[in-house]
Amino acid sequence: MSKQRVAFIGTGVMGRSMAGHLIEAGYPVSVYNRTKSKADDLVAKGAEWRDTPAEAAKDADVAITIVGFPKDVEETYFGENGILKTMPESGVAIDMTTSSPALAKKIFEEASKRGIGALDAPVSGGDLGAKEARLSIMVGGDPDAFDVAKPLFECMGKIIVYQGPAGFGAVYEDVQSDCDREWDGGDCRGLDVCKGVWVESGGGVGEYLRRSGGQLVFEQSSSAGIEGRFRAGLLREALY
Repeated sequence: MSKQRVAFIGTGVMGRSMAGHLIEAGYPVSVYNRTKSKADDLVAKGAEWRDTPAEAAKDADVAITIVGFPKDVEETYFGENGILKTMPESGVAIDMTTSSPALAKKIFEEASKRGIGALDAPVSGGDLGAKEARLSIMVGGDPDAFDVAKPLFECMGKIIVYQGPAGFGAVYEDVQSDCDREWDGGDCRGLDVCKGVWVESGGGVGEYLRRSGGQLVFEQSSSAGIEGRFRAGLLREALY
């Protein structure tokens, strides 16, 4: 069976390594980046350069974006040269940028109108995790689209978890990021900062934190006599 055609938009520090893993796995990849030179090594490996996100997505089965900020995500999807203008029906659009749940839902709703599956799939693990294909990927959106995308995720990461409807990947990433920022204070107040959302230690983000960077932080904190506090809560109430 032939590999899916992938459009990869955003070949910065993280994206360049992620797209490289897809090329090495045999996927035909077209690439776009605002600074063309940052995609030169990918083109040398066999990727096809495209001049706009729309051009990259026009014949893609899957389009992956990992760009700077939510405003860049919005432009990449909804702008004059946005991918939703050209992506074929039945394609899958995956935003892997650390973005907002509201924007993830907006992309999902517009993509659905066009017969396109959409996922929000932000990553943790940094540039080293991207280089070594051991990112943690939290995914929200269409479960059928997740099944399509999972083999690609497996080329880029080690921990891949489908969290629920559109926006859930972004929410879980917010929780994890805020929690990481607060560990130095002796507890996990970052969970409270993120829309009052708490997390069960027995699953969901609690499991994610234990299996990724949060495990090391928790052990370090415990050795200093600091007890991390996890409380049960409802993510759905934070989103809907």
